Amino acid sequence: MVKNFRTLFDVDFGVFENIGEVVTKLEAEVTVAQSATEYFDSKNVKARYTREVVEAATRVNYGTNVDDISAFGALVSMSANHAYTVADGNYRIFENFAKASGANVLLNTAVRPTTPSLAAHSSCDCRSRKSPKSRLAGR
Repeated sequence: MVKNFRTLFDVDFGVFENIGEVVTKLEAEVTVAQSATEYFDSKNVKARYTREVVEAATRVNYGTNVDDISAFGALVSMSANHAYTVADGNYRIFENFAKASGANVLLNTAVRPTTPSLAAHSSCDCRSRKSPKSRLAGR
C-alpha cells in the first residue's frame, strides 16, 4: 500500500480521467471502501490505538474522526514524515480545490455513483459528517 501510494508523487505517475483510475492504480480499493475504524479493526489494531493515535492524526489533518474518514485518508494522515500543515487545518486545501474548480458543492447530500464503473468507489454519505471541517476528507 505505502509503496503504491508513494508512486502518486512520481513524475511519471501519469494523468487520469477520474479518481477511480487513481484508486485502481494505487490498488487502494479496500482502503477507500472502508472507514478507518473498519479497516484497523480488520487488521487487529487495538481500538484504543485507533481512537487515540490514529484519530489524533485524522483530526489534525482533516478535522475528521476515524468513524467518518476512509481508511485511505487515515493512512495518509499516519504517513506524515517531514510534513507541512495549513493554518486552520489541511481540510482547507480540499475546500479550495473544490472552490477553484467551480464545482457545485452540495453539503449534507448523499453521493451516488453516476456510472456503474464508479460504484465501488462511491460509498460517501456526506450526511454522516459530525465535524463541519470534514467536508471532503471523510468517507
